[in-house]
Amino acid sequence: MKRFSPLTALCCVGMLLCLLFFTQTASAQLLGSTKEKTDAPKPSELTWHSISDGLKLAAEQKKPLLIDFYTDWCSWCKVMDEKTYAHHDVVKTLKSSFILAKFNPEKAPAFDYKGKKYSGQEFAKLIGVNGYPTTAFLKPDGSKIDAPAGYIEFSRFNTMLDFVESKKYETANVRLEEYMLQQDVERDPNNPRFRLNLAQYYIDSVNYKKSLEIFQYVSGMDPKDRQDLFALHSGIASAQYFYVKDYKSAAQHFQKSLTFANEPQSKARVFLLTAFAEAGNKQPKATVEYLDKFIKHCKDNKLGTDGIRKMLEQTPQLELVRTSQEFQQFIKKLPQQ
Repeated sequence: MKRFSPLTALCCVGMLLCLLFFTQTASAQLLGSTKEKTDAPKPSELTWHSISDGLKLAAEQKKPLLIDFYTDWCSWCKVMDEKTYAHHDVVKTLKSSFILAKFNPEKAPAFDYKGKKYSGQEFAKLIGVNGYPTTAFLKPDGSKIDAPAGYIEFSRFNTMLDFVESKKYETANVRLEEYMLQQDVERDPNNPRFRLNLAQYYIDSVNYKKSLEIFQYVSGMDPKDRQDLFALHSGIASAQYFYVKDYKSAAQHFQKSLTFANEPQSKARVFLLTAFAEAGNKQPKATVEYLDKFIKHCKDNKLGTDGIRKMLEQTPQLELVRTSQEFQQFIKKLPQQ
């Protein structure tokens, strides 16, 4: 049974936004739409080193190091080998400009990195690996550039290689993910989904000003897709709530986003955030209305409500309505836990 923990919301309300607006996974964002060519070379054309040898060769040849983090059970890792790492354009760039290392954290022996010994799992955690495959890019001195997770099809992979090879992480002063999202927008400026992905990146980076500018632009594009509309209104709401502090507008956009929410967990979060926005707007009756919807929705979808009363009694987002008669009557109806 899936559990939605209100106590997590109490500690990390801002982090709810990271999962709120988009339902696609990191892998789906990286898949792209370009078709694979069938005349690709075999992955054996590439020379893969151990992590220790790779670090040494990168320093000696002054080339960036690409580390393919994989496991034996990872099916998408095998797809990366069979398609992305076998594509002739990728092979050509990797052979000329990169040092390559394959690394299985579950089996790798301990080794030295920057004067300290790490186990395979410790090194993966240090680099920021939280799923497989993960493709890490390191500078010749071994310092991290970035480590995107998920399967990456060849056209997007080539763009990543260009970013690292040309040192755009220094000259363009952007991170790899931001650069890739910007490239998507440049490639297809009339696609609202690409702009919404970039806006979500700025939301996750707590750059609400930039995200709001993009959301407002996308609003003028008049998107029709339900997922885009959910992302749009949820995004505007979050920017209004956290950045502008316009709680009335935030509540209105959260309410609109409910019309387009498909996944139960996403809808639960919107109910809760709508209640927070109504509380910020000093509307105890509306706050209780959405808290009640939140609890009912969680129960109907078996998301769990353990700890809900304690959370509602303590979370600062409800401080402005906590002493109201409506809130006190509502909280008394909840079971002690």
